[in-house]
Parts: sequence; structure tokens; C-alpha cells
Amino acid sequence: MSTQSTVEQIEQKISAARERLRTLDCEAKELSLPAVSGDGEAVAAVARVNASIRQVTADLALLNNAYLFAAREEAEARAEVEAVRRRDQMAIAKRLAVDIVGLGTQADEYFSLIKALLSDLADAERKIGDALRAAGEPPNAAIIGRRGLGGFLIERLVTMQNGRDLFLSEQRPIAVIAAAAWDGLLDSDTKAECRDGARR
Repeated sequence: MSTQSTVEQIEQKISAARERLRTLDCEAKELSLPAVSGDGEAVAAVARVNASIRQVTADLALLNNAYLFAAREEAEARAEVEAVRRRDQMAIAKRLAVDIVGLGTQADEYFSLIKALLSDLADAERKIGDALRAAGEPPNAAIIGRRGLGGFLIERLVTMQNGRDLFLSEQRPIAVIAAAAWDGLLDSDTKAECRDGARR
């Protein structure tokens, strides 16, 4: 028997041998009465059937041993494949852990930039208001975008974090909101830049 037989192939051979053994048992039973009655042909046939039964029984013993050996080998092979897969996945996880620490560093840097930007926005809003009041033209704080412009940025970040990215496309760019809020203070070139930026 080839040592390359797979478990499935051996199982098929075992099943065929067992079926053959059942058939031989039936033949032996059918021949038993004529044989004990002295039928010479039946006696000879019984002898052949018994020889076949012994051979098939011996074959089954070999097949069962081969099955155990092949099953053990396949189990070990599967275990090795699984071990390699796990090692590969662990290596991937380790690489990604390094990457995510780097991304975390970027996130910290971006947070510092956003924090500074929010402070600059609030400071610019306050200074515009102070300048307009000093010019005798106090700003109308009810106009959207004249106060809390940084809140629009935070709102967009929260929207994205909540997995609602599609809604971002429906929102006006923050620069457009600012331009609309302070339209009377902007020259035509700045307005045009805002319109072009909104279209991009």
C-alpha cells in the first residue's frame, strides 16, 4: 500500500473491504448447508470463500493501521499549517502595532494643530468684533459664522467619527461659511477664491 494514500482514499478502501467481507459472509452462509451435506463443489467453494475472508480481514487490519497513520500525519500537517498561519498573523499584528503607534503620534500632532486652530478662530472672531465695535459698526452676532466657527470643525469631526461621512458632502465648507458671515469685509478676489474652493 502506498504511504501517500490520503485518509479519504483509505476510508474508501476500508468501506469497500467491509462490503466485500459482508458479501463473503453471505456466500459462506449459503454454502454451509450444501458443504456439510457432502457436496464436493460446495466444500471447495467454502474453502475459497474462507480464504478470501481471511485475506480481506488481513487487508482490513492493514488498512486500519494505515488509516491511523495517515490520519495522524494529516493532523500533524494541519497543525503545522495552522501554526505557520498563526505565526504569520502574529507577525502582521506586531507590524500593525508599530504602525498604529506611529498613527497615534500623528493623531497627537494633528490634535495639537486643531487645538491651536480652534484657538486662532476664536481669537480672530473676537478681534474682528473688537475692531468693528471700535469702528462704530458693532457686528450682528446672530449671523451664522460670526461666532463659534470652530464649532463647525468639531461638528464635522464628530460626524465623521460617527460613521456619517455621507452627510459631510451636504455641509458647506467652513471657509464659505466664514466668507458669507463677513461678506461685507471681503474684497472681490477673496470672495472668488472662496467660491472656487467650494466648487472643488
